[in-house]
Amino acid sequence: MIGSELDLYITKVKEGDSHAFKYIVEKFQALAFNIALPIVKNEADAEEVVQDAFVKIYRFINQYNGESRFSSWLYKVVYNTALTKASMNSKQFLRSQEIEKNIIQKAHKWSNEIEEDFESEYLKRYISNALDKLPETDRLIVTLFYLGEKSIVEIAEITSWKKSKCKVKLMRARQKLAEIIKEAKKETHEATK
Repeated sequence: MIGSELDLYITKVKEGDSHAFKYIVEKFQALAFNIALPIVKNEADAEEVVQDAFVKIYRFINQYNGESRFSSWLYKVVYNTALTKASMNSKQFLRSQEIEKNIIQKAHKWSNEIEEDFESEYLKRYISNALDKLPETDRLIVTLFYLGEKSIVEIAEITSWKKSKCKVKLMRARQKLAEIIKEAKKETHEATK
């Protein structure tokens, strides 16, 4: 039986086909960037982390044994590479437009505090500001869960946190984000009276 398309490309890379690695990079590059960005806090460093992580992945792809999903293994490499980079510098955080757009789309699914008729530009501003107010680990877990669509088990594997810690952190991050958005909406409403 033939495996998935990704499995075929992984096998090709393991057999020495460096051109097959392009598929893997294209498939995972955007989300890898979204994982690195909240940790290293600027786009240039996030791009460097992604490049470094993909070099590591290429060099050590033979160590991937299929016990976990390839994407989880890859994101763990990205996460650890970003942590290493972040420990070397602490520049200002710049949020990419793609992260904001994806968070807005996902926020509608899990925030009961957000009214359906709330205008998109206001929502974008509130969510962006709210994310900026979240601690680094809260931004990371929101990114992995909602943008990366990773399960709690996969997040635990990527971050080396216990599953229970991941669940609690995600719940608290959602609560903080909803409260920040609610407060911002209230302030805006009062200011427009």
